[in-house]
Amino acid sequence: VPVSAPDDFDVFFLDLETSGLDVLHDEVLEIGITTHVSSAQFATTVLPRRLPEGLSVHGIEQDELLSGVPFDRAFNRLVDFLQDVVKDQLFEKYASQEGSTQELVKEFVGSEPLSQCSGHRLSHPIVLLAGHNGLKFYFPMLVSECLRHGCNVFQLAEFYYCDTLPLARAFAAHIG
Repeated sequence: VPVSAPDDFDVFFLDLETSGLDVLHDEVLEIGITTHVSSAQFATTVLPRRLPEGLSVHGIEQDELLSGVPFDRAFNRLVDFLQDVVKDQLFEKYASQEGSTQELVKEFVGSEPLSQCSGHRLSHPIVLLAGHNGLKFYFPMLVSECLRHGCNVFQLAEFYYCDTLPLARAFAAHIG
C-alpha cells in the first residue's frame, strides 16, 4: 500500500533476547521496544517453559527469568502497548485540530483494535516494527512463539515490518 508521507509511519524498534538461535525450538526470554515518535518504551521478561543453561546467549539471570510473565501474556501486553501508543498519538493529533471535539476522538480511540479503525474518517499512523535481522530471526521467532503459546498470530498482520540489517549493510561504508 503506497504511503504518502513518512509521518504515516510510527516506527517501533524491536529487540528480543532468546534462549538460542533456533526459531523452532528456542524461546523468547525478553521483549523490548521503543518508538521513535514519543520514545515510549515497553520491556518485559518472559518466563520460559524450560530454563536455559548459562547466560552466554542472553545474559539474563535465572531469578529475573523466574519473575517473568508467560509469553502469551507478554505478547498481549506488547500488542496493547503498540495500539495504545498509536491511539495516544492519534488523540493528540486530532484533539488539537479545529472542529474535532475531544468526545469524538475519545470515542474513536477507545478500545477498538487499530485494524477495525480504518472505516472511520480519522486516519491513524501505520505501525512499523523494525528489527535487526528481523526477517530471518526476530519476526519468525515471534510467530513461532505465538504458535507455541496459542496466541492470536493474526494480530501481527495489522503491522508492517522492516529489517534493519540490510540497511546497516548498505550504509556501512558511509557510516564507518
